[in-house]
Amino acid sequence: MRYLRVAMMASAVGLIGQSPVQGGVGSDPIDDVRCVVVGMRISSLADRDQRSAGLMTELFFLGRLDSIVPRPDIRSLIVKVSEEMTTVEFKSEAVRCGKVLSEKGQELQDVSDEIQKNRENKG
Repeated sequence: MRYLRVAMMASAVGLIGQSPVQGGVGSDPIDDVRCVVVGMRISSLADRDQRSAGLMTELFFLGRLDSIVPRPDIRSLIVKVSEEMTTVEFKSEAVRCGKVLSEKGQELQDVSDEIQKNRENKG
């Protein structure tokens, strides 16, 4: 249930829209860097729920990058993308990143539901 709340929170702060989901294994690492930047910007907002959603976004995509990009390169890419990202790009990236995060949250919720169902059937 916790993962569903994460997805709902991402939706509430405007991270989820109507564009198709992109990203995942084999995607361009710069897409994940852009999502880290989105998360960083959102995590600096005044609203506590928005900050939480931003931090979750930031950490999720940073974790994906950690496995494919050397750490010094991640840092320099984040700085570069942050300096170059326009407001229009931020908004469209927030939608894309939110959809990816929401989709992963739903996957985790489905696994959690299956585990719970299996426990109930054993009991």
